[in-house]
Amino acid sequence: MRAKLLLLILVYVSLVACTKSPSQWQEEVKLSSGETIVITRQTDYVSGGGEWASNPDLSRADIRHLKFTFPLNSSQPVEWHSQPEPGGLYPESPLIFDIESGVPVVIAVGSVSRECPEYRRYAHLSTGWQRQPLSAADWQRATNLLIDSSNEYLITLEQKQKLNETGAYSKRIRTIDPSVKACPEITAQWKIKVLKVQVKSDVFIVNGHTYATSAELTAALKTLPRPDEIDLMQERGISRERRNEAVAAIRDTGLNVLIGVEGNEVFH
Repeated sequence: MRAKLLLLILVYVSLVACTKSPSQWQEEVKLSSGETIVITRQTDYVSGGGEWASNPDLSRADIRHLKFTFPLNSSQPVEWHSQPEPGGLYPESPLIFDIESGVPVVIAVGSVSRECPEYRRYAHLSTGWQRQPLSAADWQRATNLLIDSSNEYLITLEQKQKLNETGAYSKRIRTIDPSVKACPEITAQWKIKVLKVQVKSDVFIVNGHTYATSAELTAALKTLPRPDEIDLMQERGISRERRNEAVAAIRDTGLNVLIGVEGNEVFH
């Protein structure tokens, strides 16, 4: 009995250690009307890393929540949350929140494939959240939500602009990019060749080889066969600056490949 109890404790501790606590923060959002409101954001995580991750100690985003009151300044809570993706892909990421003609609207980007993001528009009607086709006015709109997750108490408009600009995010994430409309349809079963790059606080690791600097990482990647995608596997606690250093090193190779990282960020 004591052995079983000890085993249960060890399993529980293991699960707790592998699963990141939810990120929750409040965020200022500027609506198309010019009004600035405050909403609540939350990202839940599940253990196991990304769908291609081999490190079980990693966690990946599982569900993203966006909470607000409607009508505005009332006490009536409304919540939007991401829809599950096929094949265990990362969840939708909300890019735009707005109130249009008295209707709350969320535009999110989905992960049906990393080759081609899919924008999705949701409107909160009397029957709840309903998916709608994007309107002509939606294309080329700038993202007005924080792209990454945060644990800050409040993200102001100024902080959000700086974080989104310094995050090395692609145009397809920073705006509703019209070029996405021409992307080919790719099923969830579509397979890609992925090269995993581990990002640690002091080194980068590729195929079991360690590289001390970003220049060494760039040189090493130039000698490898061209992958369809490079997947960054971040050590727990890695800073945004360290992550961006790895992204810059990969771009310095001149390879025009997708770069995916934990948390549903996709660099093109």
